[in-house]
Amino acid sequence: MAMSIELITRSHQEPFLNWLEADEECRVFISKSAPPATTISELFNKILEMRAQSAFYAWVYLNDDDAVIGYAELKETDKVAEGEFELIYAIAGTQRNKGHASKLVAFITSENSVPDCDKIIAYVNPSNFASQRALLKNEFQQLEKSIDQIKYVRSTQM
Repeated sequence: MAMSIELITRSHQEPFLNWLEADEECRVFISKSAPPATTISELFNKILEMRAQSAFYAWVYLNDDDAVIGYAELKETDKVAEGEFELIYAIAGTQRNKGHASKLVAFITSENSVPDCDKIIAYVNPSNFASQRALLKNEFQQLEKSIDQIKYVRSTQM
């Protein structure tokens, strides 16, 4: 199956909306990136607006039918220090446990062309073992663990 990972553009609107319409868990998770979007169309437009900023990068992961099966962002947030970017990603529920998260994270970390990015930080729910495996497989190191999240870091200076 031919898959592709592309920076999100207006051309991805229909498959992105179709994905989030069908996958409530991913819709709720990704909606946190662009509050207070009230519709998935508004969410998509806000992501494109943020994408126009220099400190926000977003990708879609497409299957061979150009349907979205995943999404990722690298962005500056209040949770990271200067020179660091936070990574968030989501994989469609029907596509989980097939290695897609590992492939998406590998692509973003290996193709990382974010200027002035020293580290990539990811926060994971302790019960999300698949994301933990994807990050560890891609050379992230666990830094901190609390009841509600685990902090992982990967240097881009490898």
